[in-house]
Amino acid sequence: MLAVKGNRIEERVGKRSVIELLNAEEELLALKLTFVQDRHDRLVAQASVLQAMGRLDVDLVAPGAAPYRPETALRQSLKQSVIPQDRAITMIDQIGAPRP
Repeated sequence: MLAVKGNRIEERVGKRSVIELLNAEEELLALKLTFVQDRHDRLVAQASVLQAMGRLDVDLVAPGAAPYRPETALRQSLKQSVIPQDRAITMIDQIGAPRP
């Protein structure tokens, strides 16, 4: 990141070309992307090991997150008289139906 800042300053005073500045910024973005991809791969590998050990738990993956409770979700849906798929089912039912 420091190199990019230095290149920006040098570009402003005419010591670097715009192409050199763009190349430095592209390299920085590529490094950031690699960092994020590596972090993702590490987290997936950790989750895979925990799952294989039978220890994959919501508290380990997302501390403080409420675990999904299907029974609770169903009760809430029934209270609202809405089944989560109602809208999709209605749209599918309307396909090919004659229009009024």
